[in-house]
Formats: sequence, structure tokens, C-alpha cells
Amino acid sequence: MKAFDFFPTPITISDITILPEELEKLMFFYNDQSTWVLNKGKNYASVETDIFRNVLGIKSSLVKQVQTEIDVFCEEIMGEEASLTPTQSWLNFNPTSSKHEKHFHTNSIISGVIYIRTNDKTGNINFHKPFEKFNMIMNKIKTYNKYNFEHVYFTPEPCQLFLFPSFLNHSVNKNESEVTRISLAFNTFYSGSFGEVDKLNMVDNLT
Repeated sequence: MKAFDFFPTPITISDITILPEELEKLMFFYNDQSTWVLNKGKNYASVETDIFRNVLGIKSSLVKQVQTEIDVFCEEIMGEEASLTPTQSWLNFNPTSSKHEKHFHTNSIISGVIYIRTNDKTGNINFHKPFEKFNMIMNKIKTYNKYNFEHVYFTPEPCQLFLFPSFLNHSVNKNESEVTRISLAFNTFYSGSFGEVDKLNMVDNLT
């Protein structure tokens, strides 16, 4: 029997550089807990939900690196002549014993997360299979393989950027360290015009 692997779900990991002045701006929110808001899973998010524009600035080195990686994802993985740009961006703070419940991001095409402070005990990021069971019948799995596993996990490192389709469910394990885990998450959407007039799917009212 020959098996064919179709319809893969891409997750990319890139190393990025966070300049000292950029890190200082981001850590301001960590140092001032009045800027935090409680989220599900006893973790916290920043009240500021447009970190890229309002804090770092769209011309900052970090935002430019993110845009470059998004462009590569569009071209090499999605195969599109598309212009995806970040929409909302926010900081996540996971103190000891906090976690992120399983969720996905709506109104977004690609989502991403930049790790600022983390270690091997602050919580793995898990990506869950879109259809968590190979079929709807529960059965005992004798041997796990790439066709029947239900989730995959990564132990993120500081200055890593993860990109993934926004429909993909993901979660973060409980922080079992004394260090608060800090990450910067964002969504994306198309900018400008896309689609084709003759196929009646043109959208040209985006700014």
C-alpha cells in the first residue's frame, strides 16, 4: 500500500532579533501590571491591543522582520500574490501555574507569536489537529503516527517567531516555573485589493 500525504497544515519557526530599545518598550508592560487584563486560563494580556503600531511603530526592526516572514509564508506556503499585514497585536503574560486554553483566532488569515521570555518549564505550545480524531469512532491506538496523533507540541525559545493558520487550535501548558512567560501575539488580514473581477470575488475596499 502506498500512502499519499495531502493537505498538510504548516507551522513555521523563525529566529528573530529584538533590539534592546524594543525590548525596553515591551518590558514596560510587564513591569506595570496595571496594564494587564485577566484572560481565560488565569493568564493575562496587555490592555494595549496594537503593540506593533502604537508601541513599537511599523518602521521598527521587529515589525519589519515580522512582515518579511509573513511575506515569505504567503509566497512559499500559501502560494499567493497576497499582501497580508498584521492587524491586532498584544502581549501575553503567563505567571506561575497559568496556561492558555485551547482556542483559535477569528477574523485572521495567519496568526503568529513572538517569544520574549520563556524557558523549558514555562509551558509548551500545543497545536491541535483540526479533526482531532481520524474518524468518529473511539478506539485504542496501538501505535501513534503522523496520521493519527491529535496534537504536536514545541518548547519555544526566546526570540523565536511562530506562524500558523489562524484556524488552527492551539494551547499552552501550565507554567511550572517561577518565571513569568512573556509572548507577543498578532493576527493578520489582507490589505488593499484581492480577488478577481471576472470571478465575482473582488474585494477592494480594504485599507
